Amino acid sequence: MAEEIAPSPVHLSPEMQELRYQAAMAVRSKLLPGELDTPEKALVAMQMGRELGLSPMYAARQIYVVKGKPTCSSELMANLIYRRHGDNALRMTEWTAERVTVRYKRKGWDSFEEFTYTMDDAKRAGLTNNPSWSKFPHAMLRARAISTVARAAFPDCIGGMYTPDELGGDIEVDPDTNEIHPAWEQTLIPVQ
Repeated sequence: MAEEIAPSPVHLSPEMQELRYQAAMAVRSKLLPGELDTPEKALVAMQMGRELGLSPMYAARQIYVVKGKPTCSSELMANLIYRRHGDNALRMTEWTAERVTVRYKRKGWDSFEEFTYTMDDAKRAGLTNNPSWSKFPHAMLRARAISTVARAAFPDCIGGMYTPDELGGDIEVDPDTNEIHPAWEQTLIPVQ
């Protein structure tokens, strides 16, 4: 693992130099998701977050690298949508272990649209082989419904990102919060 970032070129702004320093310190802390194991990877996540209006550390904790591509949780996608389009931009109108319906509306739209994602949709897509789909169907259906709506109606808010499982990453669901995250996050060891 690279411990240092190469010296900053003179043409970098003071803000970018500070971000590079924060990335190096965050990697050394070992408090970032497992895939952000170099200052360069952390810097890319922080910079992507910056472009989306996120603070550097929040971005580094919420943007994951799966198969070389930045991804994020459906919770972050919803957060980004709410920030730009208001608290009523997304609403779960149906949320069961078999189906989730999301009602959504962009600023400037006259009316709401609806999208439903079902367990049958997940089976057809071959998603239900992951144990999280049988243990936490509500959370998994909600995540897939939000990510689908985010890409279809709010692509400008999410910066083209997918969720980790959509790119084939192993995911887990926190049983206390129902938050979905990459499986490798559990392997992090905090600084003693």
